[in-house]
Amino acid sequence: MHRKTILAIVTVFMLISALNIPVNSLAYKPLFKINKFNEYLLVIPNYLELEGFIKLPSRKYVSLNIGGLESLKVNFLDNVRFMVKHIKPQPTTTLTDVLEDIGVSAVREKYGLTGEGVTVGIVDTGVDFSIPSLGLDKVARDESGKPLLLDTDMLGFTITDFDVEEVNGVLQVKDREFYVYFPLGYVGKIKLHSNWIAPPVKSVSGNYKFGLFVQVSLHTNLWLDAELSVAYFAPVVLVDSKESGVYDTVFVDVSTTWFILKNFLYAIGYVDSPASLRLFDFSFKDEKPLRYGDEIAYIDENNDGYPEFSIGVIAGYVYDVFGLVGKEKPLYEIIEKRAWEPAGTGIYPGLDPKGRYVVFFYDPIGHGTSVASIIAGKRVNYKMFYYREYIKYLKLVETEGVAPNAKIAAATGLYVGSVITAQLWLSGYNYVYPWNWTYTGKPRVDIVSNSWGLVNWETLYAYGIKRFAPGKDPISSYEDEIVSSGVLIVHAAGNSGPGYGTVVIGGSSSEAITVGATTIFQREIRSWDYGLLIPKGVKGEVVSWSSRGPTFEETIKPNIVAPGAYALAPIPALGGVGNGEYAIDVFGGTSMSTPIVSGASALIIEELRREGKTWNPKLVREVLYFSAEDLGYDPFSQGWGKLNVNRAVEILKNNILINNTEISLTRNNNYSITLEIKDPYIVNAYAEELKQIGEEFVGKTDVSEYYSYLEIPLNINADIVEVYVNHSLKALNEYLYRGDYSIENLAVAILGLWNDMNGNGKVDIGEEFLLINHGFSSSNILRLTASISNIEKYGGKLIVGLRNVFPKNLGEATVYAKYFKWVKTDNVNVEILSRDIYAKNAIIKISCNPTNIGNGAYEAKVVLTGIGGKRISIPVAVFVEEEIYEAKQKLKTFTETLIYKQNTMFEGLGWLSGTSRGDWRTYRVKIDSKFEGVVIETSILNIDSYSNIQTLAFNSSGYFMGGVVSARYPILGVLESSAPPYTIFGRKTVFAVRNDNSEIILTLTPTLTEEPLIAEVTVYPIDVNIFHYRGDEGVLTIYSKYPLGIVEVVVVEKNLGLVKKLFVIDHKGGLIVKPVIIEPNMEYKIVLRDIANTVYAGVTYNVGYTPIMDFAEIPSTMENYIELYRYIKTINAPYN
Repeated sequence: MHRKTILAIVTVFMLISALNIPVNSLAYKPLFKINKFNEYLLVIPNYLELEGFIKLPSRKYVSLNIGGLESLKVNFLDNVRFMVKHIKPQPTTTLTDVLEDIGVSAVREKYGLTGEGVTVGIVDTGVDFSIPSLGLDKVARDESGKPLLLDTDMLGFTITDFDVEEVNGVLQVKDREFYVYFPLGYVGKIKLHSNWIAPPVKSVSGNYKFGLFVQVSLHTNLWLDAELSVAYFAPVVLVDSKESGVYDTVFVDVSTTWFILKNFLYAIGYVDSPASLRLFDFSFKDEKPLRYGDEIAYIDENNDGYPEFSIGVIAGYVYDVFGLVGKEKPLYEIIEKRAWEPAGTGIYPGLDPKGRYVVFFYDPIGHGTSVASIIAGKRVNYKMFYYREYIKYLKLVETEGVAPNAKIAAATGLYVGSVITAQLWLSGYNYVYPWNWTYTGKPRVDIVSNSWGLVNWETLYAYGIKRFAPGKDPISSYEDEIVSSGVLIVHAAGNSGPGYGTVVIGGSSSEAITVGATTIFQREIRSWDYGLLIPKGVKGEVVSWSSRGPTFEETIKPNIVAPGAYALAPIPALGGVGNGEYAIDVFGGTSMSTPIVSGASALIIEELRREGKTWNPKLVREVLYFSAEDLGYDPFSQGWGKLNVNRAVEILKNNILINNTEISLTRNNNYSITLEIKDPYIVNAYAEELKQIGEEFVGKTDVSEYYSYLEIPLNINADIVEVYVNHSLKALNEYLYRGDYSIENLAVAILGLWNDMNGNGKVDIGEEFLLINHGFSSSNILRLTASISNIEKYGGKLIVGLRNVFPKNLGEATVYAKYFKWVKTDNVNVEILSRDIYAKNAIIKISCNPTNIGNGAYEAKVVLTGIGGKRISIPVAVFVEEEIYEAKQKLKTFTETLIYKQNTMFEGLGWLSGTSRGDWRTYRVKIDSKFEGVVIETSILNIDSYSNIQTLAFNSSGYFMGGVVSARYPILGVLESSAPPYTIFGRKTVFAVRNDNSEIILTLTPTLTEEPLIAEVTVYPIDVNIFHYRGDEGVLTIYSKYPLGIVEVVVVEKNLGLVKKLFVIDHKGGLIVKPVIIEPNMEYKIVLRDIANTVYAGVTYNVGYTPIMDFAEIPSTMENYIELYRYIKTINAPYN
């Protein structure tokens, strides 16, 4: 049994006598009992009996792991505690530090920008507007006065379709049975054992509507070391106060609900004292009437402005995804048109005028509340405390959002996977069943902020989804469409770095601002027991786990970076665990970086409106990107650089802008692009690439549950140092074979500067250490980076510390240091075409020769220098496609000396961050139309049998064409978080795809790798022809330089689809010529049996045929005989 459940059951019996609860027959019953429901604890008070429940029809999808709720998986940061004791107290990093770091404080002081008049929409876990940093005045409203709050998941749906009478001021509900909705998608039947005192507002009709709201709390407070996973009941009554049968007022018995919940918290040891008996009143009489305009319900026991507990806000609208409101039937098929989302029956008011239901908008997790506070939070002081040597120390924590006068609209959508539904509604679209949308002509918000992403994108194939290449997926496509309608989307890149190609679905949208994370280790952050959560350190590094680009859409991602590691941010009231002043916690990840950029965007929009300019998403992007601070990282890691709001406002006021911020050279623009820059003082232009200039073996050390350290030698000629840590897979052999590898492996690495101030030769993280970067991985490889300029600025020895979170020695780790420097390059040509000091602009041409780049992606930056030492950095990416025309063609790469190496990959997928993790490389090939298909072979060149690689193929529209893993059990389709047993490892992947005359996009990553994996991709065209020479006689030719193995030749009747096998060929490479009988109304196909299209456990998976050749009748002419002869001669096949 759950430990907290046992503790609660024991304590509840003590509470009965201690509180002397005087509630007639309830006085001698336990106050509550505990049931386990959907992985959380359900607190069932003694005033009701749960008789059972049913599961509503829904769909299966990727688990979010927040109590069995079925949804898209959202990747939030896994915080890692640094176990250090006895350290001198220091101030803590707050949102105020963040505002100073990104230039918001300066902008506010100089120009008074606060986000006034701007509405930001949030798609997240919900928002608790009861906390003092937000408040009801933060809620954006529509023209009717309803809150722009959409419960897209029916998280706060409450059934109230039960008429009850009032007799002598008491609602007669005792011994009655009611239906209760449980999130997400359950309906239960309960029986009440008590009546309720009626509300002070009378029902005109005499019929009150009664129900029970089931609220879920899954809050975690890191500094308080508290974790809640609980659900509880809140009695609700609806009143038609003005017109009979029109229900406009809601009452919630908040006090009784809080009494039960607080005593539960007391029972499990989270609060020091039980709830006051005065709260346990079974009464609506003392509760606040909730109506649109004043629709928030909470309790503030101390009347200090910091609520301890919140029911939430009456939602403006609800999306009926489970079919409890509308007459239509929800649709749950996973189809592309709906962006893989369910089709609800409609969008309805959050308060039903007929009294059938009411919906409460709240935040069960806290993520969305922190996001909203970062965007638009008011200036508020929270409290933190810690104990040291039995003394309690208290300190104030000041928080404030980037745009404190902006309004917040919000929608859930992460629980059942309705994120596009949420964004379309926020962006001004109206819903029509079944999942059709009409644009109203006016967005409901200016900005949509998305601190989420779909990380398990590869496993979508197991659900029959075909188009899911990140950037070409339906979610990204819809986000592109939303931006084109005039709404700015700001999206998290994800926390799956440091591997390349790890930007999550959603963040891969071409038109969205995709945000990576930087460090702001300005001050240490401690827990209540003085444990060190985050050491103090430096700021301005791209944090290791921030997702990197590029994307399938040939764009540079992330576009910009902002602080994301870490700061204290407000959380829902209940996160304070009984004291709303403590409702603050460590927040981080690109989930933090994204609302920072969203708030900055609100300031830019406000400034544009002040100046009387018409704003659009493209203009805001140009301002933010062009003003970003170059941190010295490569474009696929930092984009344009770090957000600088002060510089952004300055260039906007001075009209120093750029007309294009997407600098990708591709075959579509003939590898050339022209920019107009409104800056007349540019005098020089050239390109640079980040090139490796050295490598050092650092040493070896054991990785155990305690930190061990190695010193990293410096190379002062470098700009970036990359520390590479590898512990051997051989040491984990038993876990690989048993399949429970992830259970005992979570390696943590910290990179920082050490000054041995006490001279004892031991590293004291709190006193002597400045944190530069950190990372964690459930795979066996870690990479951390640092800028040499930061190292020189702060001084000290550069050291790396290693440990395992679990009490197991992971074996010996090897550490290397690699050094990179920005050097001039001729791979990208930069030319100043014109410069006009009167028109105040310059025209710049950027181009390249793709043959010098090779297949795949290449990154560089264009440097523009001007008078007075002015320097502008512009990120550039090149994406090269290779045409396949030879019988065996190895794809060419020329980037092996750069930080982004096209053929070298580092991190495996791991088992804690979904399949967006890894180190993905993308190749592009174009197959000559004369070929029916190709065999794709990916070979591992340099490592032993403990490593393997995964290769996937997509067409130019993002549809999955095939893919395999070089192991018996591939990751593809595996939905569990732990690894399957790897009883076979391979050195290559081989599969075939059909030529659909579009570009083929290949993407590959290690799943496990013993050391950096060097891969080589070879493509073998397959040429199949039928030559008709007389009557019904013909000749079939099959040519491939790759041995195809068993090939079946079949005919398919066009009208009936019946299949007949003609014969089987054992193809060993080269040309095979076979006579065939030409039958009318038939299509001829070959099926590859030894080279599957997609392999799972070594057999054909989910693919009946691999059709490479369709029938093509050739007239019987002398020219065709000559063509066949020339064909055989041309391919130089061993056929006489």
